[in-house]
Amino acid sequence: MLRKGEIFLGKDHQKYVFLGYQTKNRVYCLGKSFSHNNEILVLDTKYILQELEEKDETIKTMPWLYEDLEEYKNSTLEDKLDTFFANLNQEYSQRKEETEEIFHFKKIKGLVRGQVSYQKEETFDVIGFIVESEIYKKNKKVKNCNGFISIYHSKCDLLAPMNFLEEENKMKFYNGENYVLVKEIIKSEKEILKYIIENHYSNYFMNAVPIKEKVL
Repeated sequence: MLRKGEIFLGKDHQKYVFLGYQTKNRVYCLGKSFSHNNEILVLDTKYILQELEEKDETIKTMPWLYEDLEEYKNSTLEDKLDTFFANLNQEYSQRKEETEEIFHFKKIKGLVRGQVSYQKEETFDVIGFIVESEIYKKNKKVKNCNGFISIYHSKCDLLAPMNFLEEENKMKFYNGENYVLVKEIIKSEKEILKYIIENHYSNYFMNAVPIKEKVL
């Protein structure tokens, strides 16, 4: 099974960068020649001629959501962390534009599975990381913030909220009237930290936002 960032050869003998599975038989990808333009293509898996032993590392920074559970299960923890930080960066950048608040990342508090209650009628499953942050506004710390950043969601309305940054308690996070209820802890905070240290994991977002950096 292809993983995010892997390069494959199409039947047109052009290279493509794999992003994810739309269905079991259709994939999202980028054409290698314009991979930085974020133009997403959808191809039938029959169009894949050969998987190449190459990878495009720039894809690490592209926000993404696993929609195929098998693809999520076959991804490494490094892949999951890369996806998380890309999604986190996008969410925090958007919040800054909308509210002028700066979300200052502190640490990951766990990888969890949850169920979202959406529009009081629909429910769907999500998997994501709980993140602890500080919120600054006009150079002053406003409050601490624990939130839920998704990396996987089951089939649902794509307009439904995926991230939840209002914490009611350690198991429940809100996005407006919608909320996610944590059902299972997949990896604890200690397990994730142990992995990061032992595997010398580093990420552009972690490096760009040091925990003790003063927000100006």
